Amino acid sequence: MPSRKWRALDAFNHLGADARDKFAWSAQSDDRTVTVITLWTDQIVDDGTTVTADFFDHAELAVWVGMRGNRTRIRHLEHVWAGSREFRVMMIEARDPKADPRSAKKRWPDERLRMTLLAFDPHTGEFRAEGRRSNDWPQPR
Repeated sequence: MPSRKWRALDAFNHLGADARDKFAWSAQSDDRTVTVITLWTDQIVDDGTTVTADFFDHAELAVWVGMRGNRTRIRHLEHVWAGSREFRVMMIEARDPKADPRSAKKRWPDERLRMTLLAFDPHTGEFRAEGRRSNDWPQPR
């Protein structure tokens, strides 16, 4: 985890997505070649190399299924699902994971991580993805 304090828009843009909404759950480049999805660190399995995200049957699905951020993320994931199935990640650490609504303690672009979309429900936005960090990509600043 980098020590630099990242603003949401800067982190999205750093990874190549053209973000305009600091509360966005995802962003894409204008040419749609880069998709970035936000992941809360307490909602994934991350051993430092492999990251797994599984949002099927998520405990808070009923809360977020109709939210604007989810609707936008669905559009972005539909594009990923129809193409390479690869996306990039902005990690977010919650100040208090039990708070509602949540707020970010830290966020950062995970430059070494590429995730592959393994399953996706375009009606709810539920998805499952897995990725590995590589030392071939730049280290976070």
